[in-house]
Amino acid sequence: MRWSLVALVLSGCASTPAVHEPHLSKVPATVTAGPFTAHGCIAWSADELRALCVTGGGSTLQGGQAELGFVPDQPAGFTPVVLRAWKADEGFADQPMVLTAADAAAINTRLAEGHYVQLDPEVSWLRPLVPNQTLTWALPQPGVSVAWSRDEEQTVEGENRWSTYDDELAVSCGEVSDSAGHSGHHDPSPTVRAGVVPGEQALLVVWADGWAIEGELGEDWSASVVELGECVPRPPMSLR
Repeated sequence: MRWSLVALVLSGCASTPAVHEPHLSKVPATVTAGPFTAHGCIAWSADELRALCVTGGGSTLQGGQAELGFVPDQPAGFTPVVLRAWKADEGFADQPMVLTAADAAAINTRLAEGHYVQLDPEVSWLRPLVPNQTLTWALPQPGVSVAWSRDEEQTVEGENRWSTYDDELAVSCGEVSDSAGHSGHHDPSPTVRAGVVPGEQALLVVWADGWAIEGELGEDWSASVVELGECVPRPPMSLR
């Protein structure tokens, strides 16, 4: 389903302001080698129902890495590129993300092949979601909803205390639903946004969190695409 609506209602000599529905850019997406500062999802393909996103994460005690790749799955022959990696007991805050020239060329080739367009940095059609809240969209039919449920467990050691959260995001479309969990993290207020891609039979969900407890720093980024044409996520929705 595709739509683009600009409404102007006239009554006598009075009028209401035009209402602009969200729309995708027509600017072809490209990436540039060098320091990489973007987060979340930066490009979309209507042909493939895929997004190009930054995903990954880890902590100073466990190590980890940030990658640039496609969601919900990788095109044939493509491997996500590493923007930043660190080992256990290494810091990551001072390690900038960098995209090499070779990786940028490979991604740009794939972007051109899939006719990807750039997403604005804020992806303004994504709506914020908070714990124990449900977002709904009337279109596309039969309607879509995303619900976020959360459990919190507090740990106390002497004078120190911190919370550990188990979160679940559930997507429903008609009679079909799917869910993904993100357990054992420590961010009390991760940034979660979701939205039906303008003019597409797809829902994009983006997750980002960062936390600090007892000398350990951590961060995680996830993204999922749920195809709504048959109200069946392919592959199943996932979060780190």
